[in-house]
Amino acid sequence: AHAHTALKRAASQGGSVDRKAFMGMQLAGKTIGIIGIGRIGSYVARLAQAFNMNVIGYDPFVTPDYASRQGIQWQELDVVLSNADVITLHVPLTEETYHMIDHRAFALMKDGVIIVNTSRGGVIDEQALYEALSNGKVAGAALDVVETEPAWASKLLELDNVIITPHLGASTREAQETVARDIAEQVVAVLRGEIPKNAVNLPPIPPELRDQLMPFLHLAERLGRFQSQLCRGGVSRVQLFYAGQLADCDTNPLTRAFLKGLLELRLSETVNYLNAPLIARSRGIKFTDERTTEDVGYSNLITARVITTQEEWTVAGSFFHGVGMRIVSINQYHVDVIPEGHALIFEQYDRPGIVGRVGTLLGSHDINIASMQLGRESVGGHSIMIMLVDNPVPDELVEQMKTFPNIMDVRSVYFGPPLPTALE
Repeated sequence: AHAHTALKRAASQGGSVDRKAFMGMQLAGKTIGIIGIGRIGSYVARLAQAFNMNVIGYDPFVTPDYASRQGIQWQELDVVLSNADVITLHVPLTEETYHMIDHRAFALMKDGVIIVNTSRGGVIDEQALYEALSNGKVAGAALDVVETEPAWASKLLELDNVIITPHLGASTREAQETVARDIAEQVVAVLRGEIPKNAVNLPPIPPELRDQLMPFLHLAERLGRFQSQLCRGGVSRVQLFYAGQLADCDTNPLTRAFLKGLLELRLSETVNYLNAPLIARSRGIKFTDERTTEDVGYSNLITARVITTQEEWTVAGSFFHGVGMRIVSINQYHVDVIPEGHALIFEQYDRPGIVGRVGTLLGSHDINIASMQLGRESVGGHSIMIMLVDNPVPDELVEQMKTFPNIMDVRSVYFGPPLPTALE
């Protein structure tokens, strides 16, 4: 970016060059922060190590052990933002990552930080980036992606300390040849009767078993999706327990469905029923499943325990024929929740006034409460409240709710669209 600015200045001054204007930054000894430690992020880490850079990184679906094997010191996101001299982004664009680099994120960064984004444009709030580049908080930015492409209307083009390319990350002869070769190899694999690496469909299941498992496949995937948004920190272990009529079934497809739901919201790579276990293992996530014939109070029950670097959550769900799927417990609290649409999950003390305050705040922003469930350990004690709402709740409202008396934490989740209620 410094050289880019100096060249533009030299061109405007008739070709005279001020060598001091080309002063750059030595990479050796500097800290690079990699946000998204997947295949590409790990490769960037290897390149950075070749320049003797200190490599730190954040990815909620990578364990510290896995990151360490890639030569990356795993840190929480705010720590990465605060300590990196260069920040490079390699994340998908999801509800969780949209504008993840915003005014707050820039305020945490070092003065003179360098930003590189070759993932998706929407992960950076471009107005916040424009201001950070203008006031010197960010020394320079290299962007292969912007929120609205092509970038002709972007205000960022007004600035000299920005380099923007038109989404050319894979535009090399070698990359295109690799894609063509991969497609050909997958076609050959299918014609040979082999399982392709990137099939989007579930591995073959006998028709009689498929009909029996279909409702539970939906349930398992919804439980995984729920846990993906509920848990904070890097996922290290997943334990699944199948009870009731599921104890006599081949539950491997259900485990695949849960892992797909758990992983697909957070990863830039395609996650499907076939590759979900492979991706989980490659990221250092240990998973087990057990079946039990013990009476658990339900004709069928899937219990999912997820352990992260920060916390642990256990969620259970059941399918009721003619009614549909339900989440029946969160940690030790009994609930009855339809896992569809948008919801707020509250950790709180069961005291008067909470629902009124929350309802008033949501109503003032035209957000309707569809239903509510409360699970508690005792009157006035710790409890979990699940509030289904008709619209997504903005982050600023979630943060405001966290300040209400007797509310310990609030999390916003999206279960997914409605499913058929009676999958017999």
